[in-house]
Amino acid sequence: MLAGDEWKKMRTLLNPAFSAAKMRLMMQTINKSADVFVDILTESSQKGAVLEMYKVAQGLSLDVIAKCALAWQVDCQRNPDDPLLKELQNIFRNTSNVGARISFWFPALKHVIEILHKKWQFMVTQENIIANLRNVISLRRRGQAPSVPDLLQLMLNCQSDASNAKDHTDQKNLLLEDRMLIANCFIFILGGLETTSLALAYTLFLLAKHPEEQDRLFQELTDMFPGNQELSSDDLRKLKRLDIVFKESLRLYPPTVAFVSRTCRRDITVMGQFIPSGTSVTVPVWHLHHDADYWPDPFKFDPERFSEGQERHPPEAYAPFGLGPRACIGSRLAMLELKATLVKVVRRFKILLCEETQDPPKIRIPLSLTLPENGIRLKLERRVP
Repeated sequence: MLAGDEWKKMRTLLNPAFSAAKMRLMMQTINKSADVFVDILTESSQKGAVLEMYKVAQGLSLDVIAKCALAWQVDCQRNPDDPLLKELQNIFRNTSNVGARISFWFPALKHVIEILHKKWQFMVTQENIIANLRNVISLRRRGQAPSVPDLLQLMLNCQSDASNAKDHTDQKNLLLEDRMLIANCFIFILGGLETTSLALAYTLFLLAKHPEEQDRLFQELTDMFPGNQELSSDDLRKLKRLDIVFKESLRLYPPTVAFVSRTCRRDITVMGQFIPSGTSVTVPVWHLHHDADYWPDPFKFDPERFSEGQERHPPEAYAPFGLGPRACIGSRLAMLELKATLVKVVRRFKILLCEETQDPPKIRIPLSLTLPENGIRLKLERRVP
């Protein structure tokens, strides 16, 4: 993990890729992917099928990430056997393997593990994806740049700027090594795939369980945007009910329970506890989000907690995307994807629990993800026009 000036340099280089202006450029891609998602739901619901929302949402998430971040023209939603999707699913399917966990968190130990055991599929998968990224980078350098700059292209542009800089200091400050470039792409794909698909699946589950909240959300949509007009990122910001529903869903079911960690930079005493400089201080997000000191009746789904004038929790008690300067850089893109998709789903369907729905979902936590062990199984009923 990068620290100090190295991290600041990397974050400064990446921030422009996630500006509000860049997000507006991505809305067309997001809406197209969300339309495919809704079409798939429509086809399945017409057959009366029970839908495993988490699995279906994975295809949507990868479509958006691959196209917005790397300009990969994949079709993971229509093609569940897409090689990239299969490779990524293998990574998360194998995270219960102890060796895979060690390899993920401590890459330097990977070769030691390989000597002790035969290669895990987890490692093979990582290598395949990294090879794919190297190939894309090679194509970009030969002039095959996308029409709309994406995350990968921005980093390649930074490399080019550094190599052309006349001042040696500028070169050193701007230079992005290939390994850092690939690592960022890999982490962005992994981080975005599971977190957004989990967030969408859990939100659909909560709306199915609380039809009154679903009705309120539908009413807001029909009042503010009658008809089926395509919504822009600015339109989505106007939907206050949509915003608080997602905030409460992310509180109850944060996609990741990774600890928010910080390193103490000076000796300090907090509530009588002495913490020396250099100590790593961690806070578990799941427990933070379910602490009754901050959230009365913490296991209740209550979007009103986040209504204007009703928020009584300290800002630090809510961290679905982390806290402070190191908060998730892709959170704005994730929320646009989630909101644009949910708008389309709620406009067309009533979301329903069924006999196959596990309530509450049984959660397992490989690495740090809150995976529903038996999926999120729901039914959909087409709304009468």
